[in-house]
Amino acid sequence: MSDERSRDDAGNPRERRRRKPGEPTRPVGRGTPAGKRKRSQTASLGRQGLERRSARKRPRRGPANSSSEDRDAIQRDSEAESERDPLGKVIVAHRVTLARVLFIFVLGAAVGGGVLAYASTREIYAKVFLGIGGAILYFAVVASLKNLVLLGRRLELRKYGLRYVAHGSKTDFRWDDIVDLEIIRKDKSYYGRVRVDRVTSDEHSPSGLLTTSTFDVTIHARDGDSIRLTPTFMKAVPNPKKLIQRIRMGADVPR
Repeated sequence: MSDERSRDDAGNPRERRRRKPGEPTRPVGRGTPAGKRKRSQTASLGRQGLERRSARKRPRRGPANSSSEDRDAIQRDSEAESERDPLGKVIVAHRVTLARVLFIFVLGAAVGGGVLAYASTREIYAKVFLGIGGAILYFAVVASLKNLVLLGRRLELRKYGLRYVAHGSKTDFRWDDIVDLEIIRKDKSYYGRVRVDRVTSDEHSPSGLLTTSTFDVTIHARDGDSIRLTPTFMKAVPNPKKLIQRIRMGADVPR
């Protein structure tokens, strides 16, 4: 069959090539116009260029990107869960943290220890400095223990009410359930060796430069239940007056 010949239209003999095993019957590209092949190659190159440019623009998924995406996902889940809460999403939250307890203890221990160390180097007024250093250490330990007892307590002001969490139990008040807000404010004013104490229920009056104020707040509900925010807890609030004002506005309780 290798010597088999065929003739063209003019009658001239033409050698017929034998197809090799595995070779397609019609070679790819034969019979396709040159212009069409060129357009398809140009389109293919254009798609490859677009893919390369998009790959360069697409950020690589590394540890930093994955961690930020995980944080965003956790935040979205917490926001969705907060929206499903009967009291709505959290507007502001106040709590006693372990960092606050450690800060109070470390600061008191550093100041008290420094005064005691200074007293050990002095012969005159050594007992006075020893007394001052011991008093500072004592108050630091007492304040740390008070805050340690309140560790984990949390007050949340939400869209439709407030929630108080203490020792694993929570108390929910809707804004329309709050009927009264009891305020006990204690002011201590120091004028040299004289100290003036004053007790009032007015949370808006200014304290003054030489005055320290503590607040004891009790929130009363319609069913007789109540939430008490002790002075130690209120000290953990950056602005107690603003917190009281927010509760009054949310519950529509007059002064």
